[in-house]
Amino acid sequence: MFAKVALPFPQSEFFTYRVPSELEARISSGMLVVVPFRNSATVGVILELLESPDPIKGNIKDIIGLGDPELAISGEILKLVEFIARQYITTPGMVLKAALPPGTMQRRKLYFYPGVSVCSDKPDLSIDKFLAQVSDNPGRWSYGDLRHFSSIARSQVEELVQIGALTVSPFKGTDTTSLRGKERWIKASENALQAKLKKGSKSETLLKSLLASPNGMASNSLKDL
Repeated sequence: MFAKVALPFPQSEFFTYRVPSELEARISSGMLVVVPFRNSATVGVILELLESPDPIKGNIKDIIGLGDPELAISGEILKLVEFIARQYITTPGMVLKAALPPGTMQRRKLYFYPGVSVCSDKPDLSIDKFLAQVSDNPGRWSYGDLRHFSSIARSQVEELVQIGALTVSPFKGTDTTSLRGKERWIKASENALQAKLKKGSKSETLLKSLLASPNGMASNSLKDL
């Protein structure tokens, strides 16, 4: 399985990544994922899942792991994002970068949080100790802090992220500013098509018209809504 991933760069509409077998059952369009990009990692949003990739040049890299599940984008919002990108001649990734909480899609440190799956059927004391420390201090350490953990290698940590024993997020556990931004985004996402867009209102009619118009709408047609 492969994924078209929107990244916060203006060069391309999407980038293609391979979905590791460990993630296939847990991944879907709209989810945030952590992907390698050049010499660092960044957070992107899955636009579409594919059984086979479109012809591209170069090697296809694997998705490292899942991003923050609470910031997943709904299908309707993804359509709106793609519409805005076409209208303003930009990429979906640049639109999502502006819409998500500040710092979510920047190339920056990614902090470790406890995952949802068990680690392995082969116990490893160094890995168990590292996971216990992350569980006690969620969001405290990033990839750059691994130098303080001499008993575990970066490759082992990346494997833990892939199997879901760890998850990564651009939000540091003690960063209250980022956490408030995250909370505001979650609340806005939940209310966007409910409280703020009341059934039968002009706002709801406009949004549905935009989503149903792949080529956009002329400004003079808005007066009919």
